[in-house]
Amino acid sequence: MRVFRRLLLFPFRLMARLPGLLLVLLLVASLLFNIATLTVSGVYVAASTALNAMGVTTVAAREAGAKLVQRRATTKIGRETTRRVTRRVQRGAARNIASVGGEAIPILGIAVIAGALALEVEDACTTAADMAGLEAALAADGSEEELESVRQAAYDGFDCRTLIPEYDDLPGKDAIWAAMKNAPSAAYEQARAAGIGLAEFDWAGTAGSVVESLLAWAASFFDTGGTPETLLPDGPDIPSGPTGTEE
Repeated sequence: MRVFRRLLLFPFRLMARLPGLLLVLLLVASLLFNIATLTVSGVYVAASTALNAMGVTTVAAREAGAKLVQRRATTKIGRETTRRVTRRVQRGAARNIASVGGEAIPILGIAVIAGALALEVEDACTTAADMAGLEAALAADGSEEELESVRQAAYDGFDCRTLIPEYDDLPGKDAIWAAMKNAPSAAYEQARAAGIGLAEFDWAGTAGSVVESLLAWAASFFDTGGTPETLLPDGPDIPSGPTGTEE
């Protein structure tokens, strides 16, 4: 009889305890959901998407939007930098090919060499400045305008002397002529030591004597203090730094 009575009252007792049981289940479910949100990316994205659909902007949505804007800005800066560098390389290659014949002209080729050197250094410095600007933009956070400002500041602040210590003392046509005339063997060996694939040349032999005699004759023929200024045209000025962003 007592057992039957307990069975009869069990549903009523269960209903009386149901609110507390439901509360415990809800707390456990909420805890599990929070853990899943922090550890499972799919749950995190689903929850954020659901809240966004209801018009609630989440931190994740704001962060994703900011990252998307920054990614687009850095991609644009990278694409523009690549375009400028590619065009510069194309122009440099075409210029080097076109100047080969002029550099080979006796005496007059000295001015061509000096001018080509100045332009090569200018291109190298401008490219290095572009890379410095790109690196600064990739490391920064912000809008497209802010990233472009950071890039431009790094570009303008780049000092080519950190890349080329001899930047302020590049040899001009006079220095090249003096090195060729006074110490041709030393100039030749210096070029070989720099990695240019030149064959060994016997400066102590007949060929070396002929070359040195021709250079001495040229110097005495022009008789202008060692520099044939009457024939050497002025080359471009040595650059003083990056020349600005190219279009």
